[in-house]
Amino acid sequence: MLKKLILGALIISPLVFSSCGNDDDDISKRSCETLEQDAADALAFYNQEYTLENCISYRALLQAQLNKNCMSSEGEVFVQKIINTLNCN
Repeated sequence: MLKKLILGALIISPLVFSSCGNDDDDISKRSCETLEQDAADALAFYNQEYTLENCISYRALLQAQLNKNCMSSEGEVFVQKIINTLNCN
């Protein structure tokens, strides 16, 4: 189920995210577009290797998108469900 949810996020993400802000080294200052691409990349790494580091990176990028209001309310609910299912312990 987790794999389906994560793969669904990758497929749906272009539909629910929009561009905003400026890009910078600080994750909180990255544009929504950059965060979306970075999250997609992090998801690919996480799907290839389920490590704690990859999980934390993916979760942080998803949370950054929520913090910047980069998506619709439906997208926020979906992404929050993904964050809640990630076990990065």
